[in-house]
Amino acid sequence: MSEREPGGDPGDLDWVHLGASLRPEQSPVTGRSPGRRSHRVVRVVIGLAVLGVVIALVLRAPSAVSDFTAAFRHFRADRLPWLVPAAVLETTSLLAMAVAQRQLLSAGGHRVALVSLLGFTVASTAIADLVPLGVAPASGWLLGQYHARGVPVALATWTVLAAGFAATTTVLGLVLLGAGLAGIWTPVGLVAAGAVLAVGAVGVVVVAHRLVRWDRWLAARFRGRLTQAVAAAIEHATRYRVSVRGGSVVFVASVLNWLCDAGVLVLAFVILGFAVPWHGVLFAYAIAQVARGLSLLPGGLGAVEGGLVGGLVFTGVRAVPALAATLVYRFVAFWAVAAVGSVVFIVLTRRWRDRLR
Repeated sequence: MSEREPGGDPGDLDWVHLGASLRPEQSPVTGRSPGRRSHRVVRVVIGLAVLGVVIALVLRAPSAVSDFTAAFRHFRADRLPWLVPAAVLETTSLLAMAVAQRQLLSAGGHRVALVSLLGFTVASTAIADLVPLGVAPASGWLLGQYHARGVPVALATWTVLAAGFAATTTVLGLVLLGAGLAGIWTPVGLVAAGAVLAVGAVGVVVVAHRLVRWDRWLAARFRGRLTQAVAAAIEHATRYRVSVRGGSVVFVASVLNWLCDAGVLVLAFVILGFAVPWHGVLFAYAIAQVARGLSLLPGGLGAVEGGLVGGLVFTGVRAVPALAATLVYRFVAFWAVAAVGSVVFIVLTRRWRDRLR
């Protein structure tokens, strides 16, 4: 983004020029970046890994078809209306994410319509679901949408990072809560782990607030271009604060986001006519979301399914209901959201380009 584009702030970092300055130098002999060879190696490794997965799936195809058929043997068409509340829960989950972003933007003095933020959330979720390592491109696209609507780059970056921090903290809390409900951990261990998580979250916030001192120290001690850019980034990112009330709203919205999405998994059991495994469903869901965050594949493909089925089976659910409920959940929370979000992404991107012309 140049400083002349809509929403430019004279105090913002020149991210385009900074990015250009950080590009690796080309070899004077070959004209190629030194990292080009390593990128090829990474692509080969990833390609071999994907090929191995495909071969494994082909070899396991007969048993997979049998499992799939058994999973939906109990399904009846009269349970299809349950898809409506499942869609409502998923929409509420996305709306909660938009509310959290709105609260963070308000802390910087910018208010964006909730409907617009909901559109951004759906579209960025689709990007994260359909693109490898999709969190980075989804965040970049989201920053562009904010900036095009007058939000300074520093505030937009802070909003994305703060929302991600709240989401990570709350899902880890749900892992502990789910482990307690499933009887996996002792009460003393859960309390201790919860205390560590709370202290760690508070510590991160305190450190983030004190980064401005590091900014001044870096700027005073080092004069290099990269160091000055890092110091400026710290200064811009630490200028914003959220009140206790505002922070509470953000964390409550994050919890609501996860719980509504987990509610879709609960309804998946209802749709299929299976008993809901209340003792283990939250643990399996939270573990699957953690696995999704660690996965390199689009939307955590394979990691989420494996986490859900594995977590449910670990807590005593039979494999057939676990597999069936996982597939229904992914249909609503992944494929349907990705389809709608792709359309929203195309519409918003076209509007964004029109504004920049």
